[in-house]
Amino acid sequence: MARIREHAGRRGTTYYVLFRTGGKGSHEKSKAFNDSANAEKFKVAVETFGPDVALQMLENGKKAGRTIDSLFTEWLAHKKPSMTVEGHRDYERAYAKWIQKQLGWRDAELVTEKDVQAWVDKTLSPALGPKSVAKQHALLHGMYKWASSRTVGLIENDPCTETKLPKRRKRPPRGLMIPELHAMLTAAKSIDAADAADVIAVMAGTGWRPGEVMGLRAGAIDVMPDGNVYATMMSVYRRSEGIVEDGKTDAAGRRLRVLGEGADVLARRVVGKGVNDPVFPHPNPRTKSDVPSPWRPASFTRHYWPKVVEAAKLQDRGPTPYWLRHTHVALCHAAGFTLPEIQRRIGHESIQTTIDVYGRMIDGMSDESARKLDALLTPRATPAVAAGDVVRGELVD
Repeated sequence: MARIREHAGRRGTTYYVLFRTGGKGSHEKSKAFNDSANAEKFKVAVETFGPDVALQMLENGKKAGRTIDSLFTEWLAHKKPSMTVEGHRDYERAYAKWIQKQLGWRDAELVTEKDVQAWVDKTLSPALGPKSVAKQHALLHGMYKWASSRTVGLIENDPCTETKLPKRRKRPPRGLMIPELHAMLTAAKSIDAADAADVIAVMAGTGWRPGEVMGLRAGAIDVMPDGNVYATMMSVYRRSEGIVEDGKTDAAGRRLRVLGEGADVLARRVVGKGVNDPVFPHPNPRTKSDVPSPWRPASFTRHYWPKVVEAAKLQDRGPTPYWLRHTHVALCHAAGFTLPEIQRRIGHESIQTTIDVYGRMIDGMSDESARKLDALLTPRATPAVAAGDVVRGELVD
């Protein structure tokens, strides 16, 4: 560990970073800085990479070179035209919190695979879960991948390609029971959150992810003469880009029949809209504009979903919007859909993915097999057996 000690002198305050190169009994050394920011950066480097590496980093940092800070600025400028304001801010916040202090002042060319691994092991892993660690690593990796590409050529190598990230334990999918789903729909309407009720109904009736539902445009909805409603995935909402003409996987472009109350919701919502208008515009847009702004999944999840969960008295269960996708799969299975039908409906490229994700939710038992097993397990009235009768070749006492 390292610590900072301030010393106020005639020429101003000097900041000393105190550290040990050996164990607890070793002599304490110090490095002086004229400002607290550089002292803090060096302290973090000592704690993350060790004093020897930190001192070498400090020496290399004095040489002219492209720092990771400048690399991030250039990368963000490259990304900005295709990003939303919210996505831009998210990247800035993540970089400032998890990368800047530890690596920002380093020469980008001199960062090694060992440095990145140490950053993951000593800074990210103790503070974040495996999924969040992977997300922050992906940000640094994205910067380096862009900068080291042949078309950009700002640096030679990407030190993030061999990083060992903590393994993510897959949790079994969880879904709502039918009464719970109905309770949420009723609760949303009772607290004057009809828009949220509509989103819930469509997610439950399609199995689509929040970004896929929020990315729906009116032109993607077909209301047939027989009353059936079909939705085609032509666009999705991505946090950093807004609505884009793309899907998460090759499932983009799939067309499916919307079931349940979700079909009525879509049929009602497309009336009078242009083909490019979002089916779910934001209920409370911040700016007054003739062009409706789409409802962001993050806004729905943070501000509306918790209120509906509380009103439905499901806080202890802690459902998330993704539970609606899992609920849809469970209901499809209960209704007799085959695995290939479920796979196509929810958009998995491989049926193995459907089995891997939902195997514990789908028992795979046919109705006929269930009927036979039920008959074997259900007690039946049997005639009394007298003493001395033979049962299966054995004498009953």
